Amino acid sequence: MKRTLSLLLAIITLLSVAAAVPSAAATTEIAATAAQTSKAVPAISALKMTEKGVQITWKAVSGVTRYRVFVKNAKGGWSGKANVNGTSYVDTTVKSGTSYTYTVRGIDKKGNFCTDYNRAGMTISYVAAPNFNMKSKPLGLKVNWNPVKGAKRYRVFYKNRYGEWKKLADTDRAGYLFKGAQNGVKYTFTVRCLSNDGKKYISSYISAGKSLRYADPKLSYTAKQKKAHDVVMSIIKQIPDNYSDFDKVCLAADAASYYSSRATYTDKDPDYATPYGVFVKGVYTCAGSTRALGMILDYLGFDWKHINENQYTHQWCELTIDGKKVYADGQANLVGYGNHPALYTL
Repeated sequence: MKRTLSLLLAIITLLSVAAAVPSAAATTEIAATAAQTSKAVPAISALKMTEKGVQITWKAVSGVTRYRVFVKNAKGGWSGKANVNGTSYVDTTVKSGTSYTYTVRGIDKKGNFCTDYNRAGMTISYVAAPNFNMKSKPLGLKVNWNPVKGAKRYRVFYKNRYGEWKKLADTDRAGYLFKGAQNGVKYTFTVRCLSNDGKKYISSYISAGKSLRYADPKLSYTAKQKKAHDVVMSIIKQIPDNYSDFDKVCLAADAASYYSSRATYTDKDPDYATPYGVFVKGVYTCAGSTRALGMILDYLGFDWKHINENQYTHQWCELTIDGKKVYADGQANLVGYGNHPALYTL
C-alpha cells in the first residue's frame, strides 16, 4: 500500500513539472507561467525596419536550441510568429502605419520552453519602404509611388557614378519629375520616408534601387506633334511648379478646354482627334480634347488613361494623384476625385 502511494505521488510530481514547462510545439500562444529554469531571458537587442518588414534581433542564450518569436495580438496576448534557429527574424506580414510589440522565448532540444520572456516586449512603429516605378516623360524621368501610410514626406535619391546614394529632392507628393534626365542615360533611384519636419528617416528603402534608361519621347515626334509641343510648352510655363498636383491638373484641363472652345467641332477633319487639331489647326471632338489634355498631363509628368477611347461616347482622362482616382475632362473643363459625374453619350 505504501509502495503504491509513493508511486502515485511520484507520478503527480512528474506531471506538475511537465505542466510548468509547456511544449513549444503544442501551442502558438506563449505560456502564462514562467518556465522553471535559471536560463537568461532572450533579450531583444534591436527592432529594425527593412525593405521587407521588421527585423527582430536578440541575444543568444546558452543551452537554448531554438527561439520562438511572439507578437502582441489585438487582445493583448502573445501570438507566435515563428520558431528560429538563429538570433534574428524578419516579420514580413507587417502593415505600414501600425505599431508592433515583440518578445522572444527559448526552446530546448525536446521542444519545450526553457526560458522566461520579457512580458513588456519591445515596440516599433512600422512604416514601409516606398515601392516605386519610373517612366520616361517629355520633360524628364518621372518617379512614381503610392502614398505610404504613416508618412507625409519623402526623399528621392539617385545613385552617382561611384555607387553612392545622393539626395535629389524632398517632396510631400507621391511622385517626382526629374527634369535633368538626358536621352540614353541610365538612372538609378530610390525613395525613403521622412518625418513631417524632414529631419529624420522613418522607413527603410529599396537598397538596390530601380533603374531606367531615359528615352526622350520628343525625339520621335512628327512635324505636327512638334507644333503641338510648342503650344503645350507655352501652357506649361504658366503652371506654377509649387502648385499641388490637383491644381496643376485643373489648370491643364482649363487650358485644353480653352483651346477646344475656340476650335470647330467636327469629325470630318483628319486631325480632329489629335492634340495638333486642338492646339494648332482649330478642330476637335471630345477625343481630341482628351488627347490634348493628355499631352499636357504627359508634360507635367502624370500617367493617365483615356476613358472610352475610340468609342462614340464622351471621353476624358483618368489618373491617380496621391493614391486617389481623379477624372479630368478637357472638353467640359471638369476635374474631381472619384468617378466622372457626366457619364453621358454624344
